[in-house]
Amino acid sequence: DAQFRLTYISPSVRNVVPMAPEQFLGRSHRELGFAPEQCDFWERTLAAVFATGGPRETEFTFEGPLGAFVFDWRLVPEFDDAGAVTGVMSIARDITDHRRTEENYRALFNSMVDGHALFDVLTDGAGEPVDYRIVAVNPAFERLTGLPAAQAVGKRVLEVVPNVRVRWLEEFARVAATGQPVHFEESSRTFDRYMAVTLYQPRPGQLAISFVDITDRRRAREQVASLARMAAENPEPLLRLGADGIVQDANNAATPLLTAFRTSPGEPATGALADHAREATASGRRVQVEMAAGPRTYVATFVPVPESGYVNVYGHDVTDRKQAEDQLRQAQKMEAIGRLAGGIAHDFNNLLTPILGYAEMLLSMTADDDRQ
Repeated sequence: DAQFRLTYISPSVRNVVPMAPEQFLGRSHRELGFAPEQCDFWERTLAAVFATGGPRETEFTFEGPLGAFVFDWRLVPEFDDAGAVTGVMSIARDITDHRRTEENYRALFNSMVDGHALFDVLTDGAGEPVDYRIVAVNPAFERLTGLPAAQAVGKRVLEVVPNVRVRWLEEFARVAATGQPVHFEESSRTFDRYMAVTLYQPRPGQLAISFVDITDRRRAREQVASLARMAAENPEPLLRLGADGIVQDANNAATPLLTAFRTSPGEPATGALADHAREATASGRRVQVEMAAGPRTYVATFVPVPESGYVNVYGHDVTDRKQAEDQLRQAQKMEAIGRLAGGIAHDFNNLLTPILGYAEMLLSMTADDDRQ
């Protein structure tokens, strides 16, 4: 009533304070010994309803002997025939668990490593999404994007990120239209990062985004891929043989060797390829040999890796060098033969010179008839 005395109270009051309902009737909370500051709040709120004749809804926390409770409190005025407020109906709904859930969610939201943001979907006259207003962001969003919440919340996406990729807007529109979540990886020109993004619809008219910075992971993956390509792009043969003699891997340049030894990745090595691999494994030292593979000749170095249980084979094509060496040796042979022939001719010439000289002398001493 107008003196804040209770004229009715439901039995559920026992869930909040250890008192029977009848103990409340005809008395105010202040008279019942409730905390003065709590009574001040209740009486002030009730007085406003009596004064204005309008309903009120608010929320308050009550701490009593049975614990702390959070109530959603609705006040509805009751009128007499003349329109004067004669009393106020008070409906207090226990929302303690709801608030705790919200607090837990808020704590989780704020402690998430992933960036998270909630959006209201803005549509045109035809109901098509045209933009998205940021409703809330968590600290990880601020950290990952460098955008303070104060500069983002309440603004449209195109205001905050005017050069957002078309792909992002297309995915936003798709989720807004279908309600089906999507996941994708995309680079952000604005933030110079790679993001793994999940978009979903928590309720109609809203979108939520969760994203994690995968820049380091993406760059590491690209580096690994680059290193893997390095072997494939190497113009020299590279092979790996397992402890069981199986060819585990080989690059394209190793094809002539594999063909020569009639094997391929996933199959056992054969012949000298298998023999030298076993030799390197048994000795624990590098083994370097020359191997022919069709018209090509290779110097193959077998390098054991005991801790991993395999042997790496590094080939070097020496065909051109061998051919050049053979040509050089042939040229040197011809040069030696030429020098030998020249020496023999010189020596022979030395023998013929005196013979020819004596012959000329004899001819000069002989009469003409005798010459004939």
